[in-house]
Amino acid sequence: MKTVIWKFPLKVTDIQEIETPVGSVLLSVQIQNEIPCLWVLVFNTEAEKEIIRLRTIGTGNPISDNDFDPRDFLGTYQLNSFVGHVFQLT
Repeated sequence: MKTVIWKFPLKVTDIQEIETPVGSVLLSVQIQNEIPCLWVLVFNTEAEKEIIRLRTIGTGNPISDNDFDPRDFLGTYQLNSFVGHVFQLT
């Protein structure tokens, strides 16, 4: 069993999925080399995989009340004139 931090480049899109080992912890969203990225703490790289769904909401875009839980906020990134706020969907 090996603990590592993995990086996932993110698409600038409303909904996307990433595959992580079960038990991983989503840490942070930031820009690296002009690409939004998510860093994930992986406790066991050989664990069974699960699909994590992410939602990016641009500043000023309408939000329906049941789209996400604000407690699942992962981070904000700025890419040129776009500002995206990323949440994990549960």
